[in-house]
Amino acid sequence: MTNKALKGGSELREALELAAERAAAYVTTIGGRSVSPAVEAVAQLRRLHESMPEGPTDARSVVAMLDEIGSPATVATQGGRYFGFVIGGSLPAVTAASG
Repeated sequence: MTNKALKGGSELREALELAAERAAAYVTTIGGRSVSPAVEAVAQLRRLHESMPEGPTDARSVVAMLDEIGSPATVATQGGRYFGFVIGGSLPAVTAASG
């Protein structure tokens, strides 16, 4: 294994660890967030409309940017205060019980 491969593995591990940390922070703070995003948070999504970079971009900076810009603009469906549409499928037992 080359030094480059080891370095790449380290960078990947760091990016995945950062993603896990940010995901855990998102989920554990969901109860304190508004269910629907603020108008300003949705407006900030336009920051994601940019040209693709000419070369590689550090994965950690991409994870951070997506979290910082995208997370505030999400609908908090994971929290106990979300009473919107049912999203996703259902378990076979639930489908059978409702029939």
